[in-house]
Amino acid sequence: MCITTTEKAKEGQKIEAVAVIGQTFSYVALAFGLFFFLFACKYYLAILIALFFGRASNGNGTDGTNGTKSIQNGGLNYIASLRGQNNNGSAHNDGFDNGRKIDEPFISIQLPFYNEKNVARRVIQACSDIDYENYEIIIADDSRDETIEIMKELNLNTDGPTVKFIHRNERSGFKGGALSKATNYMNPKAKYAVVFDADFIPPPDILRRFLWYFEGQDGNRNNGHGEMTNGNGHRFADDVLRHYENGQNGKNGGNENGEELLDRVDDWFERRKIGVVQGYQLHHLNKNENWITKGIRAEFSGGYMIERVAQEFFGSMKMITGSVFMIRAEILKNLGWTHSITEDWDLTIRMYLAGYKVLYTPLIQAPAEIPTTIRALAHQRMRWAEGHTFAVKKYFWDVLKSHNMTGREKLEFVYFAPYYLQSFFFLVGTFFWVAAEFLGEHPFFWTATFGWCLILSNLFALPLMSLSGLFLEQTAKEDYSGIFSFIVLSYVLTPFQAYAAVKGLLEKDEGGWVRTLKTGSVTDRILQIRVRRLFSWILPRREAPRAQRTEEEDRQRRRRPSAMALLFLLLMSTLIVWVTAAAMSVPVDDSPITALNLEYVASGVTINGKYTNMILTHPDYISLGTRARTDSYTLSGTDWQKGWQFYLFGPLEEDYQMKGSLNLYLFLHSDKEHEVDMKVLVTDLDEDGETDSKFSYQFKDVGVDDESPEEALMLPAEVIKSIKFREGHSIIVEILFKGEDGWTFYLDYDSTEKHSRVDFPGMVMPESLLPLLILAPLIPGIVMKLRRRKDDA
Repeated sequence: MCITTTEKAKEGQKIEAVAVIGQTFSYVALAFGLFFFLFACKYYLAILIALFFGRASNGNGTDGTNGTKSIQNGGLNYIASLRGQNNNGSAHNDGFDNGRKIDEPFISIQLPFYNEKNVARRVIQACSDIDYENYEIIIADDSRDETIEIMKELNLNTDGPTVKFIHRNERSGFKGGALSKATNYMNPKAKYAVVFDADFIPPPDILRRFLWYFEGQDGNRNNGHGEMTNGNGHRFADDVLRHYENGQNGKNGGNENGEELLDRVDDWFERRKIGVVQGYQLHHLNKNENWITKGIRAEFSGGYMIERVAQEFFGSMKMITGSVFMIRAEILKNLGWTHSITEDWDLTIRMYLAGYKVLYTPLIQAPAEIPTTIRALAHQRMRWAEGHTFAVKKYFWDVLKSHNMTGREKLEFVYFAPYYLQSFFFLVGTFFWVAAEFLGEHPFFWTATFGWCLILSNLFALPLMSLSGLFLEQTAKEDYSGIFSFIVLSYVLTPFQAYAAVKGLLEKDEGGWVRTLKTGSVTDRILQIRVRRLFSWILPRREAPRAQRTEEEDRQRRRRPSAMALLFLLLMSTLIVWVTAAAMSVPVDDSPITALNLEYVASGVTINGKYTNMILTHPDYISLGTRARTDSYTLSGTDWQKGWQFYLFGPLEEDYQMKGSLNLYLFLHSDKEHEVDMKVLVTDLDEDGETDSKFSYQFKDVGVDDESPEEALMLPAEVIKSIKFREGHSIIVEILFKGEDGWTFYLDYDSTEKHSRVDFPGMVMPESLLPLLILAPLIPGIVMKLRRRKDDA
């Protein structure tokens, strides 16, 4: 068999092109994998924050109402300390501040409607039944259906709060346009505004719960503005202000510079006051309608109970989520609503740029309806993805340059910026990963352990966050099946979100609004959920002996959450940490090896239709000689070139599964010392002589001496994926070089002293024995049983 230099050059170029493309694909896939891993790490951190950093200390009181509240520890207790609540979500003194009734400022409730005939009566009735006196209801209606007639009927009822009905004949600006109209008709006395979408059912005490954050005691300092002045990462300015207020500034205490600094710090506080309090959109009303609603229920639980709680803990940027929030009326008058299809996200960014902040609490809740079909859900998420990405593009540099935003807020914005673009990254990364697997090219540091660690770490993040959220809501046992639905929905929605996010990134103007149909379906009438009190049952406590406990104490004791639930979460978190840490280690290959020698046969042999003199044999077949054979190869260019190829002598007698470390031991030298790039290719050769490349591995800057070495040069190649060679096939091992034109290399082999060889990983397993693997899980039990019998005997 004679191969010309030109053919070798073309083949080398082809191999090099495949290697470059494969390596490029591998690195692109790895980059996206690491990108998702960073998001996963943030989710894991959020889970730990929500679960284990939530204990707030009280001064003199034990019920969260007396003494000085600590708000430095974060978590749910951090939020409860702001609210004056315990962790089960019940207020101790709703509407009161240490016995003093909070004034009732005028509040404007605004309800944007668009064809809401199925839910209009329900939400208006709920708003009319709110336990509050000084408020109005504004219905900003764009409907074209029977909703208009329903409004006319309700307008005849004069009982309760003032109800204003505003109807537009056109939908300019969509929801933002409707809310802008409502702002224009808002009562001038209104100090706050509250927004509910049509499918929500606000509970009667919701306005008083909102007001506590604005009108009650905020942290350790309250100057009447409702600022967050301590416990939220702003202690420096608080200390400076207290320094001058207490007259501790020495000689400069009353001079003009001191007064000017005091005014400046006061202005700083004014700019940083709470602008919005965002509550929990409890997507709960029809959670048991089908598998889709169960999945979304689990998804929102993780987002609202874990991720947003962690954001509040760190004092980072929080998003207004379109409903169940109270906002200062002055902000609506000054900033107004835009015509964005994600008007809430647009307003969030502009508020932070103006210096206002958003506070989130899961202890204020209003149940809502969940989309019931893939079509409705896809349209909703596409609108979110497009509008979100468009707003990020619009305000990105303004946010990074803003003097009114902290570093943590900017960092959260940067993290949140590609939130929906993740779907596009997932599709691209998956494509490149599959392509790299097909080409068999990987980075030199890539191992199977590293790959599986990366995949599992990313795969577990969101489901574990949802499970933790359900756990905190004490509904894990009831709603855990929704986690599996959520996983399926995540993949189903990926292409839709990817398209919409890229569209929002590239388009000059946003698209239109697609309405999410509300059916009015209710499968669960719970209006609020109880938030678990974490530490009251985790920490050890003194209990009376069973004989001294009353029946009521026994009943309460039995109602405590099972420690197995927390133990399960701890084990899951430990598994994630272990898997992630394992990615940094090099796996030990305990699989048996098959050492095949490189040999030369003068007469030549035909293997599956291919004639060759260079073969791979087991020592049991052919004995090595005493004198080494030396073959040479001279490079004729700077591209990849095939130096030698060796064929497995004789077809495989059984199927062979190869995975692990493929090691080459070569007695290789050159005309002078060189550092050369080398590559090993493993190819499958079937009975008909057709070849199929299975594996390739590249070695960078391999040092080659100018004399025949005393010990073989060892080149380890990690086989990432399992490679199967069928019975009757053969294997070809090729050695390639890439270096300077004219370099000559020599290979010594086929002798006991210079026994160049290839160590193949794994073992040959006849397929007829595979059913026996089913018995493997039974072996430990059988061994234990036999051991007990032996001990008994």
